Amino acid sequence: MAARDGSEASGFWLANTPATMLQRRLTVAAMAVLLLIFIVAVSFANVPLAQGDGFIPFIQATMFVTELVTAVLLYSQFAIVRSRAILVLASGFLFTALIIMAHTLAFPRAFGPNGLLDAGLQTTGWLAMIWHFVFPASVIGYALMKDNTPDAGGEMQSSAKTVISWSVTVVFGLVVALTWGLMAGDTYVPQLMLDGTNFAPLAAYAGLTCMLMCALAFVLLWTRQASFLDRWLLIVTFAAVLEMAMLLTITGRFSLGWYAGRLFGVIASAVVLVALLTETMVLYARLANAIALLRRERSNRLMSLDAATAAMAHELRQPLAGIGALAGAGLNWLKRTPPDFEEARTCLVKIGANNRRADDIITSVRELFKRHGDQRTMFRVDDVARQVLTLVRQDLNLDGVSVSTEFQVDLPEVHADRTQLQQVILNLVKNSVDAMESTPPGDRRLRLATSLNSQFVVLHVQDSGPGITVENTDRVFEPFFTTKPSGMGLGLSICQTIVEEHGGKLRIAKTDSDGCVFEIVLPIAMPNNGAVRTGT
Repeated sequence: MAARDGSEASGFWLANTPATMLQRRLTVAAMAVLLLIFIVAVSFANVPLAQGDGFIPFIQATMFVTELVTAVLLYSQFAIVRSRAILVLASGFLFTALIIMAHTLAFPRAFGPNGLLDAGLQTTGWLAMIWHFVFPASVIGYALMKDNTPDAGGEMQSSAKTVISWSVTVVFGLVVALTWGLMAGDTYVPQLMLDGTNFAPLAAYAGLTCMLMCALAFVLLWTRQASFLDRWLLIVTFAAVLEMAMLLTITGRFSLGWYAGRLFGVIASAVVLVALLTETMVLYARLANAIALLRRERSNRLMSLDAATAAMAHELRQPLAGIGALAGAGLNWLKRTPPDFEEARTCLVKIGANNRRADDIITSVRELFKRHGDQRTMFRVDDVARQVLTLVRQDLNLDGVSVSTEFQVDLPEVHADRTQLQQVILNLVKNSVDAMESTPPGDRRLRLATSLNSQFVVLHVQDSGPGITVENTDRVFEPFFTTKPSGMGLGLSICQTIVEEHGGKLRIAKTDSDGCVFEIVLPIAMPNNGAVRTGT
């Protein structure tokens, strides 16, 4: 039930939340601090320091956790916005986390003389280079793809869970294959290490290649930056550039420059995670406020409708009462001996006047609620259905209702008022939840499905309640008829009017002891943005 409309998600998800001026200044300040640290450290880069056997396990365990958690957060973002760019970036962070773990297990003297994996001399060097090459490559992929429209039209036909599972499987298999291949071919790969401490000449060229990849990623992000996520990725790529630049100035491990490079790596891995967690809390608070406002608005709408109904009932009661009294008086005049036809005629004239008054009251109320101006746009019915499910998701969870959706792929668009259709679907969903009140929580099932029927799009709303009785089936769309103790009997009547004004039909497709199925039938939009006007 992910929201796939990128425009609807804008401003709520980290991948498309515009960066504020404060965030822009913070990222520039952070890069300035990193550059200052680099300038200070590079002057003493080749000063040898003691070999700390516990340094790599500690520092890279930290990096592994931060990269892994960041990958999980980005995968969750992908599940919401269905953006291929986010999927590529999440896969890059996951790849980095897993290859860091492999690098740590293979590092000499970290968990044993030759590492826990008993790898050869060149394995850790090549794992580090692959790590620093693939990550900026994933950032480059993200930068090139991020401006594409999120998958709102069913471009990704598989569910988010399936796509994420395949991504994790492929990344995990790739890391295992690379690690095993380097361990098996350690004596055949080009030398990056002369011994356990000193670099071979090729290490400088490999480091330069990785630095250029990081620099390219930085430049692409800088020229295409727009979102909150882009700004903090700039810090990550900038730190990676400085890390690789530091590698070019040193001749081996365990020097001040080498330790400083590891610290740049820690900063690079932690920056995005801290930013994601911070902004997630901010966006969560905004989302909670938005939900509260939606509930308040819904409550206000019901109160307004209740007030309007009470006012209309009060206004109608007078002419209706007059009609009843005059009808009784007219009958009494006719029962006289002899009948007084003139008085009876006067009563009938007054009844007609009261009838016209009642009709004027109803007409004025209808005019009050009419919307002026054309609010109709082109959209897919399943997109609106997803938005409705998002609005009521918490209510569905509280009521113990399980939701399933079967939205047809590549369903044509309709030309309609999006807000009105949303209210129709919302009313049907709320009615379905109310209908399942007597159903045990484990058996409460709500199903929304779409289908194409000739020139019409059909949305099915199905519940597992007790259904509607035969005597009430033909009356549920009548104004002021309701089966709810506290209902006003206007919801379905208004919904039917809205759908029919769009050239469609709202009907009961099935009702029995296993539940009820309502169908919204709407004509598909024509190429000229008009809708098919053929009746159903």
